Amino acid sequence: STHCISSAASDVYKRQEVLEASKFAAADATFHLDGPAAQEVVRGVLQYHPVVSASISNEEGFVLASLNKNGGTEGSESASYQVFDNNKTFTARLELETGEELGKLEIEVDQALAAQGFVDRSVLIIISGLVRNVLLSLILIFVFHHTITKKLVSISNRLADVDIKNPHEHRIPEGSFKKTGELRDLVHTINRMLSIIASDIEERELREQALLLNETELAYQANHDTLTGLVNRRGFERHMSSALESSQLDHAEHVLC
Repeated sequence: STHCISSAASDVYKRQEVLEASKFAAADATFHLDGPAAQEVVRGVLQYHPVVSASISNEEGFVLASLNKNGGTEGSESASYQVFDNNKTFTARLELETGEELGKLEIEVDQALAAQGFVDRSVLIIISGLVRNVLLSLILIFVFHHTITKKLVSISNRLADVDIKNPHEHRIPEGSFKKTGELRDLVHTINRMLSIIASDIEERELREQALLLNETELAYQANHDTLTGLVNRRGFERHMSSALESSQLDHAEHVLC
């Protein structure tokens, strides 16, 4: 946008420059009432593309020279820029070094033609800016994918493979990540969580084993004599009840010694 503004300012400066550059020759032609010289000055001013007409007149309003470009603003060349005013007149005062007025130089500028270069440059800048932004976005997406997304997908896949019965075997190697950073912290936290889960599972298994041993010990003590280790009355009745039940269901035979 800064370049577009500077381009517009440059176009205005060029118009003023044309007037300033032609003032001396126009003043000289006016001072000597030299029509052919004035005609050459006007013809030179018309070499500037946006200028469609130019005239030189003395202080009494007598026109020494005047030229118009054929076609004006009509035609396809300026049809795309009709959003601008068609014509604008610029006047330069012709005077002697003493300040005495000799006449004036007038040029008529087609605003559409003057804006043509400005609009073309603006469109080019906008298109190049869009292309640059798209390329920058693609580069950022590529970098983001290889530095973050790809590693996040790897972490996700490893978490999907975790065996809940043995999570400690599926720790994520931290060596593939930078020593510092959010991803390294995330991996470290996940590994710590897996270690805690594995520790809880081991403690639960130990508790279950201890509970099973306690139940077995209690069952043995309930059915055996503490002194001799022989089956007590309760154990005898349990065995007898089991034997009677199997004999009724399966017609099994039992011997009591």
